[in-house]
Amino acid sequence: MAKRNKKKKFPWLQVIIILIVIPVVYFKFIKSEKANEISYETSEISVMDIESLVSSTGTLAAVGTVEVGTQVSGEIDSIFVDYNDQVTKDQVLAILDRTTLKSSFRDAQANLKRVKAQYDLLLEKFANDSTLFAKEYISSYEFKSSKTDLINAETNLVSAEISLEKADQNLNEYAVIHSPIDGLVISREIEQGQTVQASMSAPTLFILAEGLEQMEIEALVDESDIGMIKHGQNIRFTVEAYPDLEFSGEVNQVRLQSKAVSDVVHYTVICSADNSSGVLLPGMTATIDFVVDFREQVQAVTNSSLNITMPESVLKEMMEEMKKKMSSKERPARGKRPERDTESDSDIIGVLWYIAEDGSFGRTMVEKGLSDGIHTEITKIKNLPDNAMIITKVNGTHSTTTTSNNSRNRMPGGPGPGLF
Repeated sequence: MAKRNKKKKFPWLQVIIILIVIPVVYFKFIKSEKANEISYETSEISVMDIESLVSSTGTLAAVGTVEVGTQVSGEIDSIFVDYNDQVTKDQVLAILDRTTLKSSFRDAQANLKRVKAQYDLLLEKFANDSTLFAKEYISSYEFKSSKTDLINAETNLVSAEISLEKADQNLNEYAVIHSPIDGLVISREIEQGQTVQASMSAPTLFILAEGLEQMEIEALVDESDIGMIKHGQNIRFTVEAYPDLEFSGEVNQVRLQSKAVSDVVHYTVICSADNSSGVLLPGMTATIDFVVDFREQVQAVTNSSLNITMPESVLKEMMEEMKKKMSSKERPARGKRPERDTESDSDIIGVLWYIAEDGSFGRTMVEKGLSDGIHTEITKIKNLPDNAMIITKVNGTHSTTTTSNNSRNRMPGGPGPGLF
């Protein structure tokens, strides 16, 4: 009998196992090896300017603004100036309709004449009564009555004169609105034909500014920063209209009255600003930097350099190397330990890690100065080898944070308290 050829089955199970095992091996061994590769970013110690700043926002306003109003009520008859017009002192800005005021003036004139005539008559009568009283032709009561009538007439005369003066002022002075200063019209609150009422207070007709060559900024500073703001402090600011331009000024006043904005306490700080270019306008929003402190051309490092996370492998190698060096040297005699410098444990001490010219790692302690939030001034540094590069970033895994007070990373014989 002929043998029947059996068809071989494809090994699907083996294929599936291979497809599962290969990725596992890749991720566990090959990719993990790459993930554990450690690289370092380095830089030299820079020489640069360092500034400490407090930021805020404020609103620009003209310096020396004057609100021009009116002391009389009436209809606006004529307006002679508009927004942005330059005006001089005593220049006529507007005139109220004076028809009613003229009537009041003439009425005051007539009243004065009437009262003056009565006064003259009573004055002559009193003179006659004085003579008659001296000759005892009239009684004492009649003489006193005549004198009292004269005093009342004199009082009415003074009152009539004052009324006429007031009517004259209303007609010829208050109805004609003059500029009190040399300046610029930054606001006009009236239109021709509008009626203004001055019964309780003088309504505002115009707002004048002495000039826009100097501006002021009303800034709101958070209570946590107000202690750093002082009179005469320099400021820099920008406005949204000219984002590429930077303007300067200084602090003129720190007001004691606080303001609560969204449950946050702020204080108002008034700053002066130069506007000789004429581009700044009242009402613009200013983004302000108060220059709290400044260091010119000092040694500095990035803040990340002072918070480096070093790999455990590097730390272990350095520990072993130090142990070998210490074991090969004679141990020092026991005695009193040197006193610790308490200042070295404060916030001004930091740790820098570096890579020496021969490729070895090391660290040194430094004294920190002013910081601008990105860079920190280095005021003192010790035992930094020539041409060493400061580590600014470690890329890799299996590392531990290093700080000046971290006992895990303090190595025998390494820099410690009492460096400075």
